[in-house]
Amino acid sequence: MRLPRFAPPVSVTRRRRGFTLVEVMASLAVAGLLMAAIATIIVTSSKVIRKNRIADDAVTATRLFQEHLNHEISMAVSSPAALAPIYSDPSASTPVRNARLTYRVVIGPFGKVRDATSMSSTTLVLSCPAGLNPQVGDYLMMDSPNFGNGAPLVAVSDSRPANTQGDITVTLGVSIANSTTGPQTDVAPGVLISVQRQRAYQVEPSTLYAGLYEIRWYPTTARTGPPPVGDAETYVVLTSNLATAARYPFVQVPGPSATPEPAVGWEFTYAVPTSVAQFAGGKSGFYESNHTEGLIMPKSGNPMSAVSIMGSTTSISTTTTSTT
Repeated sequence: MRLPRFAPPVSVTRRRRGFTLVEVMASLAVAGLLMAAIATIIVTSSKVIRKNRIADDAVTATRLFQEHLNHEISMAVSSPAALAPIYSDPSASTPVRNARLTYRVVIGPFGKVRDATSMSSTTLVLSCPAGLNPQVGDYLMMDSPNFGNGAPLVAVSDSRPANTQGDITVTLGVSIANSTTGPQTDVAPGVLISVQRQRAYQVEPSTLYAGLYEIRWYPTTARTGPPPVGDAETYVVLTSNLATAARYPFVQVPGPSATPEPAVGWEFTYAVPTSVAQFAGGKSGFYESNHTEGLIMPKSGNPMSAVSIMGSTTSISTTTTSTT
C-alpha cells in the first residue's frame, strides 16, 4: 500500500521582525553626527582654500607692483635734479612719505633734425627710426641748441606706416628761441634729438573696496589742454587692495648734501576687505603681513647729452618680506 506524501500544515506562517523606535532614533543620531563631521570638514577646507587664495593674491599683487615699479623707475631720468623723480601729495606724519611720484622716461631711440631750422620757428621736421613715436605732451630734448628741461610738444604729425622709419613734424609750445637755454643758434641738420615722456604713480581711495586704497599708474601725464579745461589723466589700476597704513608709499631719499638722491624709496602692504577676511576666516590683519619695500636707482646720466644717455647704467636694489 502506497503512503500519501507529507504536506506542511496550512496554518504554519512565517513571523517577520522590524526595527524598534529606539533603533531608528539611534541610527538617525549616528548619521547626523557623521553628516555634521563631514560638513565641518568641508567648511574648514573651504576656508583654508580661501585663505590660501587670498594669501596668493597678496603675493601676486605685491610682486606685480614691485616688478612694474622696478621696470619703470630703473628707466627714469635722474639728472639734472630738475628732471629727477618728483614727490608730491605728502603725508602729515613724520617721516614724510608721499602718495604721488612723477618721473620721466626716454621714449624710443634717438632721432635727428632733418632740415636747418630758424630760431624763430615753432616746428621741426625730425627723421625718426622705427620705435620713436612722439606724442602730444612729450618733451623734445636737444643739445644744440640746448633745450634745457625739454620743449613740450603741442602737436605731432606722423604719417609713417606703423613701426617704420620716416619723417614726422612736431610743433613746440613756444618758439625754438624761447625753448632754448644758453646760446641762441639756429638748428643745424643732423642734430641728435631724444624724446621724454612724463609718467606718474598715484595712490587714491579704492574704487572697489571701502576703506582701502589703490595704486594708479599714469602712462602719460599729458592732457589735451591745460587743467581744468583739459581732459583728465588716464590711468591703469595696478592694485585696489592697498592697506590703510600704506596710503603714502613713496619716500624721497636724502643725499649727502642738500640735494636729495635720485633714488626712489617705497613700501607696499596688501590688504583685503573686512568682509572678505571674515568670510575666509581669521582677522584682516593676517592678510596685511605681506609687506614689501625697496630702494630703486633711476637711470644715471644727463638726458640732454646723447653721449651720456648712450653710456648710462642702471642699478636696482629691493628687499621683500612675503606673507607668512
